[in-house]
Amino acid sequence: YLGTDGVVHNATAERIQQYGDSTEQSPLSYAYYSDLSTWDTFRTQHPWLLLTKEDVAVGIARSTADMTSQMGAFPRWIMANHESGCMIGEHGAALVVEAVKAGFGDQIDVLTIQKALLLQSTEVVPLNGRNDVEHYMSAGYVSSESDSTATTATLSYVYDDFVLAE
Repeated sequence: YLGTDGVVHNATAERIQQYGDSTEQSPLSYAYYSDLSTWDTFRTQHPWLLLTKEDVAVGIARSTADMTSQMGAFPRWIMANHESGCMIGEHGAALVVEAVKAGFGDQIDVLTIQKALLLQSTEVVPLNGRNDVEHYMSAGYVSSESDSTATTATLSYVYDDFVLAE
């Protein structure tokens, strides 16, 4: 697959190197998944996948970690190998946290994701950062003077902060 870094990657080879050979579980956990609109699917599809297709859920979480590592930011909505930059916050973190709570933390590069999410949610960053982050960090909400969708942004960030705390 063509990664978000513009380099051609072999998901199977890279994941065997990083996580070992777990073919007794399922070779599908080596698949790379893109075009993930996690803002739209974190509430329903990903919890369902953890219940019904653990291999796909792990593959998606691993793909999210790959994207994070390759572009230096947690993805919001990757389309092919490009970050679309749309949506608000870091809702995709919920799918990673749920996978960790389900016992798959050793199968995902959680540290890379955690570092990126902490940076994106607390500091001004060029890619996938929060709007009005300085005010949000000091006052606990996004100001309506800085963002016409301040209420939506604040609600999204509060949810994301809960997920990050998990």
